[in-house]
Amino acid sequence: IVEARFNGDEIQPRFVLPVVQPRTIPVRMFVVEPPENVNQDVAVTADGANTAWEISEIKKMLDTANEIFTQVGIRFELAGGITSVGTTNDWNLLRAVHFTNANNSVTWRSSAQFSRLVENYTAHDCVKVYFLGTLKGEKGVLARTTAHGIVVTKLANVETLAHELGHVLALNDCYSFRKKNDEPAIFAPFAKDPVDSAFFMRTDRDWGQESGRGFYEATDTRMSVMQKILMHGFRVGQRADIPDGVVIGIRRGATSSSQMAFPHVGAQYIAPLNSEVYSR
Repeated sequence: IVEARFNGDEIQPRFVLPVVQPRTIPVRMFVVEPPENVNQDVAVTADGANTAWEISEIKKMLDTANEIFTQVGIRFELAGGITSVGTTNDWNLLRAVHFTNANNSVTWRSSAQFSRLVENYTAHDCVKVYFLGTLKGEKGVLARTTAHGIVVTKLANVETLAHELGHVLALNDCYSFRKKNDEPAIFAPFAKDPVDSAFFMRTDRDWGQESGRGFYEATDTRMSVMQKILMHGFRVGQRADIPDGVVIGIRRGATSSSQMAFPHVGAQYIAPLNSEVYSR
């Protein structure tokens, strides 16, 4: 427990801090080179993914991830350098193909192209990350996490890798609101109300037991706080916070605000063993 005193203010801050065991997780990174005529590829250029990856861009993403995960004692360590992989044809990658199964249901499986790319390293002793241009048929997608590694596109921002590493560690997306096409937006329960202890589901965590000694601004709402959480489903400003447990949000495919979810976005749900998070 840490207490601080500022002048003679009536309300003084008090923080209950966790103690964590430092943990290092190895990461191997692979880069696909773009084709020489990528600037003439209208589909790719339209997404802005028309320039090769710079090593400095990739390292900045890793540095940002490590800064964020410092709050839970985790560091991702680059192993084996950053390696070129695949061919220029993989710059615009088909991740999955859809088909109808024996039950007459539409399902999907990894494409042959994706399988070839991720099978370049098979030791299962690290988290694999692939940097390329775009994912075919997934317009606007910044990145994907699969059992075989993370795929990061050139549309990604500096926090994208950290968010995907959260998925690798078993954390879920949370949403403060959802909007589909021209339909009205769906908001999480009481999203625009001031943030309160019930937002975190457990009043003895995140909010603490300091009644009347809260640590949020008076203008902070449930929505504004959720959007600062690393696992918020899309970026609205900066995402960096890893709380303790769950928050109240809505489901990915929600069609009404009544479809609440309690996604695992916090430290207590992180997979405890490195072997659990390694790519297959």
